[in-house]
Amino acid sequence: MRVLLIGAAWLVGLRAALVVLAGVLESSPLPEAVIGALIVDIGTGRAGVLWAEGDPARGVVLRLAARGAAVGAGVAGLALGASIVLGLATVAPASLHATQLIGFIPAAAVAVRDELLFRGLPLHFAARAGLPIWAAVAFGALASPSAFVAASSLSAAAVILAIANGALFGVLYAKTKSAWTAVGAHAAWTITTDVIARGGLFEARWSNGELASADAASGPPAYLAAALAVAASIAILLAPRLRSKAAR
Repeated sequence: MRVLLIGAAWLVGLRAALVVLAGVLESSPLPEAVIGALIVDIGTGRAGVLWAEGDPARGVVLRLAARGAAVGAGVAGLALGASIVLGLATVAPASLHATQLIGFIPAAAVAVRDELLFRGLPLHFAARAGLPIWAAVAFGALASPSAFVAASSLSAAAVILAIANGALFGVLYAKTKSAWTAVGAHAAWTITTDVIARGGLFEARWSNGELASADAASGPPAYLAAALAVAASIAILLAPRLRSKAAR
């Protein structure tokens, strides 16, 4: 119990620091995201959270991040494609401007912040307390919407999507024992929905709901993306078992 209380104190303390930071840097999303990521990285490091077990080589780190990015972009891309097929959105041509590349920075920073805070801390302290990994993954998923719970435009769809994505990122973190995979997936998801589909490569125009990160998600596209994230989580969990059966 003492270990869990320490973990809760770290999470609440870091979350409070982020709330204070948001108040100080109101209407400044880029510095808020970057500074918030630094605060959480330093704080979780002091708490004992590691980016990966051991000291993996750079090539291993890149492969882990790339695998996560493939999952995150794949789920987001499928959700976008399905939304277009179902008539929830249309696509218009767009040209990439250099200023839009700035969107990659907050996407990566928010991914670092949320994955270390909502996945790294619970998994670390659950392991220390001898709790099952699934309990930490579930806790991290349910805690995900707290990153934007005070938003005035908050919808049920945004909360459900955040929980589903949190479960997906948590499963990736737990299966690979590395924050790099979860961060890669989270960043790729955000870049796909908030940069690529918003003028980066094309412009998605929503007629019913919207697929986006955080509290901006709403309606059928968000529910569809949540279902795909849950399906991907289950597939990742079952993949080793399926391979072992096939090997027989």
